[in-house]
Amino acid sequence: MTTEWITMTTCELDRFKVIHDMADGALMPWRAAEQLELRVRQVERPGLRCRRESPAGLISRKRARPSNYQLTPGFASALPTKFVCSKCLPRFSVRKMPR
Repeated sequence: MTTEWITMTTCELDRFKVIHDMADGALMPWRAAEQLELRVRQVERPGLRCRRESPAGLISRKRARPSNYQLTPGFASALPTKFVCSKCLPRFSVRKMPR
């Protein structure tokens, strides 16, 4: 049997403890919702996921996904100089400083 490591933030770990207690029946759903400052429905759904997928079910699904706003490496390095020179300088009558 192999051991699987899961990385959780402190907030996710605290949330897991409360939801795990609720899933085990040691804590009522309304009390868990009260502790997490959520509504009962917002606690019941992760509780079901906790039962099905263990602690891994509570980790954010957005983690380790690339951003939608990434620039290509070549474009990102040339962007500020090209943009400033072509758009900002003539429009705001700003002159470049001599080197």
